[in-house]
Amino acid sequence: MRLFVGVHGSGLGHASRMLMVASRLSAEGAELHFSSSGEVGRFIRSMGFTCDDTGLIEVAWSDTGRVSVLRTALNFLPDSARFAAQVRNQLSSAIAFGPECVLSDSSLSAVVAGKALSKRVVTVLNQIRLEAPETLPWPLVSLIGGGSEATIGNLWRLSDAILVPDLPPPYTISERNVSERHAYDKVKFVGFLVSGPAPEAPGPRLIERDAETMVYWPVAGPAATRGAFEQLARSVASESSRTHGDKFSFVISLPEASPTPTVEKIRGGWVVRSFGKPTRDELLRLADVAVSRAGHTSIAEFIVHRKPVVLVPIPRQTEQTGNAQKAEKLGVAACLEQQSVTTEGLLSSVESLLNGGSASALERLGRVASKYDAVSEIASEVSRG
Repeated sequence: MRLFVGVHGSGLGHASRMLMVASRLSAEGAELHFSSSGEVGRFIRSMGFTCDDTGLIEVAWSDTGRVSVLRTALNFLPDSARFAAQVRNQLSSAIAFGPECVLSDSSLSAVVAGKALSKRVVTVLNQIRLEAPETLPWPLVSLIGGGSEATIGNLWRLSDAILVPDLPPPYTISERNVSERHAYDKVKFVGFLVSGPAPEAPGPRLIERDAETMVYWPVAGPAATRGAFEQLARSVASESSRTHGDKFSFVISLPEASPTPTVEKIRGGWVVRSFGKPTRDELLRLADVAVSRAGHTSIAEFIVHRKPVVLVPIPRQTEQTGNAQKAEKLGVAACLEQQSVTTEGLLSSVESLLNGGSASALERLGRVASKYDAVSEIASEVSRG
């Protein structure tokens, strides 16, 4: 079977979850050709797959890593031209490759290209509807939300199947963007598209436990948002060391598409540069709790690994805000706004999670998650083509 895979180029989480599917399908004899952009494309190529670069389209960011609604609005016409170019690029690549099926991970252009070629299209997606930040005037919020439902939502409906890598209601983390009112007849919840912890490998560890409470702090998400989050992590680690001694140790993980991790000791903790499951698994085993952005894949991973998390959504990123609020409601997370984070406030949230009911909530959701096999569901849906 020949499969064309379009992957959204914003955030390495998309690459990570599609590579899980790719490994399964490759082992079953499928031939895969990827299409993505930026660091996602580079990472996919570093894992040995062919991947064309399509160019990246995403929201505009301010200099402080916040979503800039004004810049995003002003980019509408240029982004429309970029989207058309993406579709042309993917059409050209797909025609040359000759796939039997198209698999899209949040790549709208791959859906359009696939249907233009009259191919079966399977989409993996946890954000069907876009929402404007609630800080905007209500008429504008309503216009953006309704417009995305009428335009982008209808384009997603071109897919033959929409597989949501989430738990079904009432446990859906992404319910704000995939709720009952968006439950098209093509939508199916397939469970989290993350893998559980691998067995601990023998040999020396990257980091040894050096505090009463170990805090895993991955710096993830779109590249433009990482600088502010890394700065916050280093500041909290340093201030925590000054005020609490060695009670807390922060392990700050920076994404680098390298198979060999590097470790740096800093005041209040460590900095690890790497991106890959073995390193994440090792750091998650070490940690008592995490501090993270509120990306869907990240939250799913913490649930599967039974780790409570303090979530700090990207400012004005409504998908992450919705994810964080739902995770907090389910009892597995605490939600803080980036602009109001203080060291003492964050440490208080850490201790509340560890001393509260998060362990039982994580166990409950983890049992629900264990009933699903998203990779098998996606592989089966693709094979129907």
